[in-house]
Amino acid sequence: MLKGWNNAPKASLTIRMLIGAYLLYIDYQIFGDVMAREGASKIVMITFMVFFAIVGVFLIIMSLKALTGAGSDKSDEKRSDPADPEKNQRQKNQSGMESDDDFLSK
Repeated sequence: MLKGWNNAPKASLTIRMLIGAYLLYIDYQIFGDVMAREGASKIVMITFMVFFAIVGVFLIIMSLKALTGAGSDKSDEKRSDPADPEKNQRQKNQSGMESDDDFLSK
């Protein structure tokens, strides 16, 4: 999943879902006009319809996943445990992160 989606506030995710729904609504409104057009303008309108549909569906799906916690990177194994500093250091080493002490000792 994209970084930052799970950390976004619920209000932000809800607004993103509404924007996605609005883009799909615009697609629905444009569809009637597309059938009446001819030539290059029809191709341009179809291109924007496809683009709006892709972006709208993407925003809705990613926001729903983040709101429901599906695909969350926050598993029990990755959470920090303040009582076990050795486990935290092992997790940092596995993820490629260095502690401040390691960085300063170099």
